[in-house]
Amino acid sequence: MNLKKFSLIPAAVIAGAALALTGCGSSQPTDNASAGAQEEANASPVETKDMWIKAAKDGMTGAFGTVTNTSDEDLTITGGKSDHADIVEMHETVSDGAGGMQMKRKDEGFTIKPGESKTFEPGGDHIMLMKMTKAIEPGEKITITVSSSQGDIPLEFTAKEFTGAQEEYAPGDHSDHSEHEGHGDHAGHEGHGEDGEHEGHGEHSGHDHGEGDDKHNG
Repeated sequence: MNLKKFSLIPAAVIAGAALALTGCGSSQPTDNASAGAQEEANASPVETKDMWIKAAKDGMTGAFGTVTNTSDEDLTITGGKSDHADIVEMHETVSDGAGGMQMKRKDEGFTIKPGESKTFEPGGDHIMLMKMTKAIEPGEKITITVSSSQGDIPLEFTAKEFTGAQEEYAPGDHSDHSEHEGHGDHAGHEGHGEDGEHEGHGEHSGHDHGEGDDKHNG
């Protein structure tokens, strides 16, 4: 009787150990699933190429590059934020009807279809930083977090020196620029010419930007 009683103990211990191992093993897939869900949640809906921003001491500047929508739905970029400026806006460049170009804030932003790309470039559509809070030095990497229909998206840009052209703001379009009167030529937005200049862009009457605090460097 005693021998039979003791012979059952090892079997019970073994069964308990097996259950414990089974319990430990079952937690692994759950952990992997959680990690996968977190990774998917952190995935950016865009890919970027040739992202750069014009180096500037103060005032304002422009950011450029190509953004590709890798998601399966429309992506609309409407604005953003940066540690280097108080204001981040989407801007478009349109004809002024007199042979020149005007920059306008695009409140509705830019929509990128799934699988398509949007190129921000000098003399064209661009991301504008205004009321800069600190200088952007050549070679420095900065982050602009753009606001979009799919949430905030951080974009990294490398600063470089670039000589700009002279494009005007559309009259009455930028209330935020009213304090910039009497600041010289509006130098900053590059054209598509070989030397980076856009011909036919005169001074921006009433809102010109020169070497003062609000020089337009984009």
